[in-house]
Amino acid sequence: TGLSDLAAEAWTKEKDDFVKLVSLMTKAQDITKLREAFSPASDQMYRMVRRFGVEGVTIYRHHCPMAFDGRGAYWMQPDDKTRNPYYGSTMLRCADSVEPVVAPQ
Repeated sequence: TGLSDLAAEAWTKEKDDFVKLVSLMTKAQDITKLREAFSPASDQMYRMVRRFGVEGVTIYRHHCPMAFDGRGAYWMQPDDKTRNPYYGSTMLRCADSVEPVVAPQ
């Protein structure tokens, strides 16, 4: 895998946490519940990409300040062209920040 034993152990834990969060998404009964479950899964994915990186592609982190009654929420996508999953077609391009995610060297 190219990871040290310690890093491989950390990867396994992070991955398992992500899988649990994604499984909550599959149980969502409506789009509101799906978006609520998506937010922590997106945050977990961000932690994984920051820690381990993604080879050969730049991932961008976007932020919607209006999601969840103004609490805001993040998501990641493979480009900097905003496609807001929290408001869908009603505010597809809404984001107040877009930044590339860079893993530490």
